[in-house]
Amino acid sequence: MTNNKEIRTQLKVIGNTERHRFTGTFSRYGFKVAPYQSHAKPTLVLEGLRDETGKLVTDHLWLNLGLQFRRLGDLQAGDVLAFNGRVTSYVKKGIKVLILTIKRPHLVKLIPRLNDLQK
Repeated sequence: MTNNKEIRTQLKVIGNTERHRFTGTFSRYGFKVAPYQSHAKPTLVLEGLRDETGKLVTDHLWLNLGLQFRRLGDLQAGDVLAFNGRVTSYVKKGIKVLILTIKRPHLVKLIPRLNDLQK
């Protein structure tokens, strides 16, 4: 079993020159508090994030709960989402550790569950 650091190197291979299509399974909502801000920002976590070829690029990814995700309504654990985004990096909480992530998600869609299609 590979660890998340090894898996996220797949994001580095994808590169940041263009947007790519990703899919992931919604797990839960959360909040993040940035330094010097008076309120927490809503977030969501996707697990088992895969690229357009189906290759696993990270075991989980926290994203801001922006308008594109809010338009989907109340998500339930296990919902599969697809979106386009650009791979980028950031420094985590002032620690000099470079983290790869996906920013500016757009064309966000909820993938219907198989049992929903059979109704």
